[in-house]
Amino acid sequence: MSICQFCNLKIKLLFYCSLCRNQFCSTNCLIKHITSKHSNKIITGKNYTILNPNDNLTKSSFNTQGYIINMKPYKLTKEEFNSFEILKNKNNENQLGSGAFSKVYLGKHIPTEELYAIKKLSKKELKTKIDSIEIINREIDLHSKLYHKNIIHLVATYENEENIFIILEYSNKGDLYKLIRKKKIIDEKTCFNYFIQIVNSILFLHENNLIHRDIKPENILLNNNNEVNYVILVVVSKVQLVIEQLFVELMNI
Repeated sequence: MSICQFCNLKIKLLFYCSLCRNQFCSTNCLIKHITSKHSNKIITGKNYTILNPNDNLTKSSFNTQGYIINMKPYKLTKEEFNSFEILKNKNNENQLGSGAFSKVYLGKHIPTEELYAIKKLSKKELKTKIDSIEIINREIDLHSKLYHKNIIHLVATYENEENIFIILEYSNKGDLYKLIRKKKIIDEKTCFNYFIQIVNSILFLHENNLIHRDIKPENILLNNNNEVNYVILVVVSKVQLVIEQLFVELMNI
């Protein structure tokens, strides 16, 4: 088993530094490593504070630290990618979800036995839409720079002639839409807790000139601690790019 290059603990969850290709056991260790070794790559890093609904809206706060780091996504070698395998979930299916050009599978990192979501995008299907591969690569690049508790962590990518693979943090409690369908009614305290976390992640994006563009219950994932992990891949754009695109579309009307 690999050893974290910052705290020297055995690695359970993988966090790669694409600047030096070292491995770390947590986002916290990775951030501390970057702060000490690659501090010039930190674009912004601060606490995003929102009142805590579980404390009767007193002065205590819900604090989440968010970072934008000027790092390219970690690109796995073929050997590294082969250390991941596709699994089947409890319903004997290996597909967690799908999109217009992608499928998401439950995967496992064999050395650590930790679970990940593996997103597979077909280049052949992407090529049917103009500039779609360029757009995907740009949004992968954006996502890999974001470090926030309520945003799904992009672990690494791998690319071959046929497909683009994206290794993502796995949230094992499903999405908010399925929870609503199952429970029918969710108590106000739980709703507000989810709401606070979603707003926190949106605040982080907006303060860094990024927007989500696809906010819906299906794109809000939950983990074991009832914390929201906010899916942002393929729907994050720089505000300026969206404005420019809108201007071009208006000119063509």
